[in-house]
Amino acid sequence: MASILATDAATSPPKLTNFNPNDPLLGPDQLTSLAGYMNAAVNVNTGWTNLSGSPTAVTEKATVTFADLAAGKSVTIAGRTLTAGASLMSAASVATAFATSTAGTGVFSGTLTGTQQVLHQVAA
Repeated sequence: MASILATDAATSPPKLTNFNPNDPLLGPDQLTSLAGYMNAAVNVNTGWTNLSGSPTAVTEKATVTFADLAAGKSVTIAGRTLTAGASLMSAASVATAFATSTAGTGVFSGTLTGTQQVLHQVAA
């Protein structure tokens, strides 16, 4: 806190003199100044940068193991539903349907949400 007060004292005019965050006129500016000083002190002392407000992308990964799909039953992935037709769909057929967007003996409904990259490997 001493370094923050020293930084403020070197500012013309100092913002934190008679600091009162509840003051309806000066409080908001004082809080803004204090936050700026604190952010700068954290960056200098730790080498960290405040990224709030600047989110970075996060890559998510999920592995799906498909099972046989009984007649009339369905499975939904990322908003897209595959419903088996009148007969059982094998696990390989279900995996192939999602990988190729071709329903085979089933029926697709719904819309994919987000960005998907489908890689599949069907075990024999």
